[in-house]
Amino acid sequence: MFDVSAPTVLRWERGDRAVPPTILLALEELVAARPTNEDVVLSAVGAGGRTISQLRAELKTPRLIAELDRLLASGTLCTAEVARPDGRGRYYRREGIFKASTADRRGLDRAAPLASGRSLAAARRSQGLTVEELATRVRVAPSTLRTWEAASPPRARIPMLAAALDDGPSGAQIRRTRREAKWSQADLGERVGVGFQTVAGWEAGRRPVPLGRKVRLLEALAEAHEASRRRPEEAMRRIEFDVLSAPGTSKAEYRHSRRVTTQGKSRFDPEVDSALRTLLRTGRLSQALTVRFDSQGRPRTRMCLFPPDAAPPSLPAMSGDRVGQLRTSLGWTQRQLAQELGVSPGLISTWERRRGGTIPGYWTARVADVVRDFGDRPTSEARAREGVLATVTRQPGIARWRLLQEVDHSKRTRRAISALIDEGAIVRKDAWDSVGRRHPGYFVASHSASALRIEAGELRARRIERGITAAELGEALGVRGNAVTRWETGVRGCPQARMSALLELLDSGLGHVPASGVQAREAQRPRVNLLI
Repeated sequence: MFDVSAPTVLRWERGDRAVPPTILLALEELVAARPTNEDVVLSAVGAGGRTISQLRAELKTPRLIAELDRLLASGTLCTAEVARPDGRGRYYRREGIFKASTADRRGLDRAAPLASGRSLAAARRSQGLTVEELATRVRVAPSTLRTWEAASPPRARIPMLAAALDDGPSGAQIRRTRREAKWSQADLGERVGVGFQTVAGWEAGRRPVPLGRKVRLLEALAEAHEASRRRPEEAMRRIEFDVLSAPGTSKAEYRHSRRVTTQGKSRFDPEVDSALRTLLRTGRLSQALTVRFDSQGRPRTRMCLFPPDAAPPSLPAMSGDRVGQLRTSLGWTQRQLAQELGVSPGLISTWERRRGGTIPGYWTARVADVVRDFGDRPTSEARAREGVLATVTRQPGIARWRLLQEVDHSKRTRRAISALIDEGAIVRKDAWDSVGRRHPGYFVASHSASALRIEAGELRARRIERGITAAELGEALGVRGNAVTRWETGVRGCPQARMSALLELLDSGLGHVPASGVQAREAQRPRVNLLI
């Protein structure tokens, strides 16, 4: 049963080796679940009405028959004359055995007032039945029934009359009891001896329960009620065994593993959820917030289940102030945090307004996971600063409108530009565009515009010192010679994009022409095919 060898069991019995906790719990459950002789006899009696000879034939063993006699002598079981239908619907008189405290025994007590004809007539009128209708139910002639009401009915007919005057369970009661026991209509019909279509008709109220089936239906419903009463305890015992076998199981993962499928749809089992709530409320299980690692090795905060005395210290609950601090450290709005958690922004606002109040444990774990995932990532403000600094480094002298177009037009970017200027990381000075127009531009502090600027008179003096004509310098830079003349006279300024190449030519001469010089100029000239 436990997949262990016989020598291991002998060592357990001699005390040479300790019994594992899971095996010990399973053994205790087996001993506790083993029915006693009294339970076996009471289960055989069921809803009652079976004869003593039938019970003796079913119990068979002498110890169970002796237990049946003991229960009869002690008053736990009692006998009463009942009318049982045969296969053709005819009633015969028998002495049946009942539990003294069941609904069937109370039904026999209710049948006692029908011993007089006057009480029989009053019961018939209270049910709104005519003599003919009641006579049809009990399968006697109307004249016979009138004779019983005038005098008294036979003793053997009283249970049959009580059953005929009792409407029995309603369709809603049949459906509710069947569903509580997790039975299908076919399961109930098998116990009563009818098809599932007949049971569906009884539950919908389309057809009444026949008198010949009413007793078996009551027995089946009593069995269903007993099964539904045992189900919660069985579910709790299984959960306790699972948690003891694997302590620290995530509550969400355990609920997911116990999902059920009904009508092709998978859903959480409400019976498992109810059993978990009962176990946690009564202290038979404990739960704690712990950090677990998922399949990808990422730490995750989970609500885990433990035996009562084995739960580790739980992580502290998170307050509303702490939620606001973590959200601010990420640079997020309440809407962004709500999108990551899958809740509404109003719920985040409610948590933060609580101040010292704590949020539920499940959401504490979710917020901790989000902060752990995104805490190492740069905030939106840091990303904006990095974008501005990288763009200015890549394009010195870039105009403000162009910088906003390259990064974005958000308020974060504008705040990042102001903050970098205040810190001295970037400076704002005059710059020249591609056609020589001056405009305010942004530069990295270590490469400001002053470092890449040459005055007009200095440009002419250094060119003449190198022995370079304006046309040669323009051709090397890929511009016309008169453009260089305008730079020297101060009519236009040299574009910032050509400033570095210009300074390199003035320092090293035409022998070191940059890539954007003569070669670029020649590549841009149109080619004319003279062979056409």
